[in-house]
Amino acid sequence: DYEENGEKKTETKYSYNTEWKSEVVKSKSFDREIGHNNPSSMAVESFIAVAADVNVGNFHLSKGLSGEWSFLGRPDVVTIVAHQKENQLTPYQTQSGNVLELLYEGSLSAVEVFEKEHAANSMLTWALRFAGWLLMFVGIKLMTKIFHTLVDWIPGIRDLVSLGLTVFGLCVATSLTLLTVAMGWIFYRPLVALLLGILAAMPILIARSRHRPKML
Repeated sequence: DYEENGEKKTETKYSYNTEWKSEVVKSKSFDREIGHNNPSSMAVESFIAVAADVNVGNFHLSKGLSGEWSFLGRPDVVTIVAHQKENQLTPYQTQSGNVLELLYEGSLSAVEVFEKEHAANSMLTWALRFAGWLLMFVGIKLMTKIFHTLVDWIPGIRDLVSLGLTVFGLCVATSLTLLTVAMGWIFYRPLVALLLGILAAMPILIARSRHRPKML
């Protein structure tokens, strides 16, 4: 930023670098297109090639295991969890209906493999829980926005109502999320489900305890 003739002006400088890109970069959006013309199409299109037959030692891998093999060359050791049928490694169907078909680089014990899978599943579960909570919170905020609109023209009350609606949305979204998780645990861990249900009801219990009618 600089001043010229009493006016504040902003000068923007652009730089151009040559880089490898997997997609076409349109040079029409450049500030100076002259001398920086990019091709309109890729000279070589990228693609993923999966070998039809992949073997580990004397064992032939299924398509699912072959797809997990994303490295080139021959690694020293890999660890595979699958169903062995003669020299074929195929998906293993569990009693719960899930499919086990895992491949890891290196030599891992069964405990280490399933610890890795458990950690990955835990991260995915918590990510989905947070996403569900966030969607609930946003939905509640949108539904209660009408109350903020009604007092939007009153500065002091507007801020208090906005704060109150935000706290209300946080409490309700958290309670609904805990209740949803509790319903998922009710048949597998009843005590955990009961504890989560109590935590979900805490905002209601606290609110009722503060507004008990006074005895004369």
